Amino acid sequence: MLVAPERTIGGSESLGVRPIEKQQVLDWLSEARALVQSGHSRSALIVAWAGLEAAMRVAVSAHSLSEQADSWKLMRELVSNGLLDRESYLELTDLFRLRSALAHGMQPETIPASIDLDKGVEFMCKLAEQLISESLNVSKQAPA
Repeated sequence: MLVAPERTIGGSESLGVRPIEKQQVLDWLSEARALVQSGHSRSALIVAWAGLEAAMRVAVSAHSLSEQADSWKLMRELVSNGLLDRESYLELTDLFRLRSALAHGMQPETIPASIDLDKGVEFMCKLAEQLISESLNVSKQAPA
């Protein structure tokens, strides 16, 4: 018999959350790449998405854009402000749908032929690194 945990994320005793540090984002991206190398592409997709989403939040913060609670709104905010190009957005859309199915315990009936998980993970890692790098440049240019 399963017993519900006393603490839940959505309950009154929920865990507080805060944005992660840039170095942790880079660590997650390294972890995602290591998972791909060890043949765990689905797990790598989840970790890479977490790193990418964290990098998107870093970019939003560095550019003083409005914070967004969910991934879709976050991606649209970046596209509408020129920090994410339309082609990348479209590619991320397919990867996000796949990530969501896996993260929510569902098995996609098929993975679209256009998605190569290993390449998708690398795409997300490179995009996250680019967002972090550009955000560091914006931070350095900001008046003290």
